[in-house]
Parts: sequence; C-alpha cells; structure tokens
Amino acid sequence: MKSIARCLILILLIGWGTTVAGPVKVARPDTPDVSGPETPEEASTYLLERLRGDRAYPSIPARCLATELEASDDDSYDFALRYNQGLCGGNSPSTLIARFRVFQRSDVILHYTAAGPRYLSYEWFLKNRAR
Repeated sequence: MKSIARCLILILLIGWGTTVAGPVKVARPDTPDVSGPETPEEASTYLLERLRGDRAYPSIPARCLATELEASDDDSYDFALRYNQGLCGGNSPSTLIARFRVFQRSDVILHYTAAGPRYLSYEWFLKNRAR
C-alpha cells in the first residue's frame, strides 16, 4: 500500500512541474535565445545572404539583388526585393521581384504572396518558387 501511495505522490509532483530534485525550470517564450538582426541594415543583409545562400533566384546574379525598406514596426521589417539593373550595367530602373518580412532578433523570414494576400514561410517560398 505504501508503494502505491508513493507512486501517486510522485505522479502528482511531476504533474505539477516538480520533481524529487525540486521544481522544473521552464524557458519563458518571451525571452528567446535566438539572435538575429536588430537594425534594418542587419535585416537587409541577413535577407540577402539567405536568398543568395539558398540560390532563391539562380538566374539573377547575386550582385544585382537589392532590398528596399518599405515598412517597419517594433517587431519586423518589410522589404521589397528588387532586381537592380543599375548594379548590373543596365540603364533601366529596378524591378520588383518579391516582398519579404524579416523579424527582429529572430531568424524568421516570411514571403509575401499577393494570392492571399498574406505572408507565408520562407521554406514554403523556397519549395514553391518558379525556377
């Protein structure tokens, strides 16, 4: 009978976030350990590095991609990705390719799709982009 009582006490303690060794420490979701861009310049660099590294636009030379900050708030930056022909020897103005949202102090990037309109994950963008 004592062993059953001990098991029940142990189950109750574990169920309430406590172990025999003491309370269980749980990371708070509002204090992420992920480091990421904090300024618009860092966010732009991070976005361009990811796009180049993932070869998101293989037909466009990497040096011809440029970002333009369109909006920002306390949590994110919205960028227009442009094909800058001026950087590639052309005379035409830059052409809009896509829009992205980069979150501050995070590694999260979202791709804007006008089909919603809504933001979708960067992974979705890579998987479904036109090649």
